[in-house]
Amino acid sequence: MDRFDSPMPTVAPSQPGLAWSIPGLEADPTMCLRCRSAQRLCGKPVCPILLRYEAVRSTLARASDRDFEGTSPPGVFVGRFGYPSVSIGPLLSPAHGDTMLYDTPEEWVGRSVGDVVGFRAGLVRGTTRLRVTEAAQPSRTLEEFQLLTLASESVESSVTFRRPPRGTIALSDTTPPYGPSAPIDRARWDVRRVDARLEHMTSDIHAGARVAVGELYRAGVRVSRIQRAFSVGALGRKRHRRLVPTRWSITAVDDLLSKANLERIRDLPEINEDPRSTG
Repeated sequence: MDRFDSPMPTVAPSQPGLAWSIPGLEADPTMCLRCRSAQRLCGKPVCPILLRYEAVRSTLARASDRDFEGTSPPGVFVGRFGYPSVSIGPLLSPAHGDTMLYDTPEEWVGRSVGDVVGFRAGLVRGTTRLRVTEAAQPSRTLEEFQLLTLASESVESSVTFRRPPRGTIALSDTTPPYGPSAPIDRARWDVRRVDARLEHMTSDIHAGARVAVGELYRAGVRVSRIQRAFSVGALGRKRHRRLVPTRWSITAVDDLLSKANLERIRDLPEINEDPRSTG
């Protein structure tokens, strides 16, 4: 038996008040018990509970000890609970080699739900707690996390956890699936190559966050990578830098880029207008 309380874990929303991601479950909490993945009462083509359970269980089978060897896609996750003291740490795969696909949403187009859940649940989250204001004067620990987000390729990693990773299943409309997690005791990774575009903007301590995000976008940096750098407090004027929970950083970067693109789009000709007729 793995580190779940039962073969079919309790299904509960990850936070009180969150909408269920299984249609009809909020109105009828007994639906899953009656269905047991056989009748598809929720209307989903695949049981979301079993899908996530199998993905997390597979990862736990390969990451069951305190000592961990693997790769980071690279990725870093910043939680929001306890803000302004937040949980932050690397996303790690038990696999070796190129794992960038596991944390690159732009490459998931056309993939099945099972594939995407497998990518997310296949990553172990290491955690430690830092205050968000620490980004203005980064500690050695935070500098290591920031360096990881600059990597241009998957990074070989060696981590010692305080306890073996544990898996949980949370189903909601707003929370993506994640794999097991554990607090970090010691960590080391070998960053050999960094993205020069990201490195340039993170070293610019005078450019505001809006400017930095726009420059990186125009330079062709993937939005998910910009969001990651924004989240670990690596962008913006030095004294204003903050750690930003991953969920909030996604919203913030999308908002900044959407507003900037909207200004540009407003000046474009309408679809039914011949662009040759404009000045």
